[in-house]
Amino acid sequence: SINTASKEISMKTCVDFYRRASEIDYVEFIKQGHSCVSNVGRVGGRQVVSLKGKCSDHGMLVHQMLHVIGMWHEQSRHDRDQYVTINIDNVDPENRFNFKKRGRGSTVGKYDKTSIMHLDGYVFSSNQQPTIVDKTSGYAVVAQRTKLTDLDVAKINQLYQC
Repeated sequence: SINTASKEISMKTCVDFYRRASEIDYVEFIKQGHSCVSNVGRVGGRQVVSLKGKCSDHGMLVHQMLHVIGMWHEQSRHDRDQYVTINIDNVDPENRFNFKKRGRGSTVGKYDKTSIMHLDGYVFSSNQQPTIVDKTSGYAVVAQRTKLTDLDVAKINQLYQC
């Protein structure tokens, strides 16, 4: 549930999600659309997080909530090529934006292949071939959507200076 996901974040970090009273800026979770979608960072006013199907699983909720507070996908880091190989030719063209590198300012702490923000090695594949390969093992990255890692927590707390 959204409450359980927000509790995990608030218990492990200094970031709190709470039920809206009359705030002008707020996040609204809706169950429509065709995928799990959230803007990265605060947009102001009504900020929609779309949850469809498995998007309401605990780990996916936490993942989307971390987008809301400004966390990008781990494989979007500017230094990702030291740790993973992106097989962009295997990625569906409509979803290639998910593999765009972000500037150094969005990079906090060490690269974490087990981060709740790391996408799976076959995500958005157009041909059932790996899109993200771990340089150490040579295999597709296996994403986890179970819990925040210690590095996830450290990155959030560093980002929010707490």
